[in-house]
Amino acid sequence: MNHDAPIDPVLSRFLDTVWMERGLSAGTLANYRANLTTLSRRLAQRGASLIQATRADIQDFIAWSVQKGVRPRSAAGQLSSFRQFFRYLIREGLIADNPTAL
Repeated sequence: MNHDAPIDPVLSRFLDTVWMERGLSAGTLANYRANLTTLSRRLAQRGASLIQATRADIQDFIAWSVQKGVRPRSAAGQLSSFRQFFRYLIREGLIADNPTAL
């Protein structure tokens, strides 16, 4: 993946925030960025954005990832990244419902 490619500004702010608030390692930040960028691209292919993501979109993404050979531990890491991101969006007042809840 090209880490120099522009990413969604909301995603960029999220990564800056979790780095400052939680002191995440460079590796964890890279994983968050990779997971969320992949989700963003998958959503874009379906005509949606990260802020518009629904529970069905997240479920579809996880199923798609598993079909592509993502291991269960990696899929769990993806979901963890997504949960953190959507909690951030709620906290910032950008979305009302968390598609990763429950």
